[in-house]
Amino acid sequence: MRIVHLNSSDLGGGAERIASDLCRAAREAGHLAWLVVGRQLGDDPNVVRILDRDAGGPWRRFWRRREGTLERHGARSAARLCRGIADPIRLIERALGREDFRYPGSRHLRDVFGAPPDVIHLHNLHGGYFDLRVLGRLSRQQPTFVTLHDPWLLTGHCAHPFECERWKLGCGGCPDLEIYPAVRRDATAFNWRRKSSIYRESRLFVASPSRWMGEMVEHSMLRPAIEQARVIPNGVDLRIFRPGDRSRARAETGIAPDSLVALFASNGLRRSRFRDYRTLRAAIDRLPAEIGGRPVSFVALGDEDADGDRPNADLRFVPYQRDPETVARFYRAADLLVHATLADTFPNVVLEAGGCGTPVVATAIGGIPEQIEAGRTGELVAPGDAGALAAAIDSLFRDASRRRAMGDAASRRVHENHGARRMADDYLSWYAEALAREAQPARRRSS
Repeated sequence: MRIVHLNSSDLGGGAERIASDLCRAAREAGHLAWLVVGRQLGDDPNVVRILDRDAGGPWRRFWRRREGTLERHGARSAARLCRGIADPIRLIERALGREDFRYPGSRHLRDVFGAPPDVIHLHNLHGGYFDLRVLGRLSRQQPTFVTLHDPWLLTGHCAHPFECERWKLGCGGCPDLEIYPAVRRDATAFNWRRKSSIYRESRLFVASPSRWMGEMVEHSMLRPAIEQARVIPNGVDLRIFRPGDRSRARAETGIAPDSLVALFASNGLRRSRFRDYRTLRAAIDRLPAEIGGRPVSFVALGDEDADGDRPNADLRFVPYQRDPETVARFYRAADLLVHATLADTFPNVVLEAGGCGTPVVATAIGGIPEQIEAGRTGELVAPGDAGALAAAIDSLFRDASRRRAMGDAASRRVHENHGARRMADDYLSWYAEALAREAQPARRRSS
């Protein structure tokens, strides 16, 4: 099969890792697979960036290329002016609060590799690179799969609606326009209606990584577009995320060998609207500096050092690491992973830590309760409850045998159910079924 995956970027968070792993697994299985992105950060030859500056009419192409030249020379203000001249309608729509779909480069997705793909698999479509209005035409030309890494396709602008349920009814009266992707004015009802209209012309194979996300889809405007829907849990590369020597991992990551260590892993932990850094900080402040004669330490992986922003504890910030082998070393070095969050779908970090034999203390929100067996592979706490979070961390720090038993159970669970190979096989089988269904009418017509 010729398979094209589409995502906003090739490196970054969980969606990027899933798209890359699916591409790699498809190639290892003998298929032709590429990842097309809006923003290319790595150097994988199987990753191709959408060249949006070279798309559209002559006026747009001229000014977008001028924009690129000015950016290379550091003239950012002039570059932004050129971008506005290239597409003034975009400026008007953004000022009105409308979601920006004016990315003509995505209209030529099928032509990127010369011959049309057999299957297109869409991941995160927000991020300023994709014209959602092409979805109807695209999905009628070949089987088009969508993996919902977050609920953005179901809402009038936000990637996570938190407690708001207006996405079920048509949005409008938005309680928070600043949630990513932010909009300037409340045009969420217009955005919702436009998306709904697009979906009525589309036919999609929709995958949800959790039952929680699947239930949201069932109550959303996306439902009329669904040709088939399945829950396919995320998987991680078990060749990388596996148990290993903790002492060696600590030596390689610079973590003190005698400390009790809680790890937090999130790209941009302190800045993210979706991570609960406030509750995390409050929980850290409630924990003692030592337990059983061993110092208590905390490592925040995925953020820059935060001078003047430290709780009263030993807290080390480590910048985002692109290399998954390095990330796995931090999981192995930790006694437990803490995932305090306000919104999540089916986070890879929970699976990655579990795969490495590290128990997880996490917020019981979104699809996370489907990943953790409370009391067996980790602990779940209520959102925003710093006291419960601190108590769960403290309890596990004080009981080494319980930590080991939880880590072993978590590793078995992940290795039995959440390998990247299993995830890829589920998708590849589904692709083949969809292609076989597409071929049946043609055979009947020919007979």
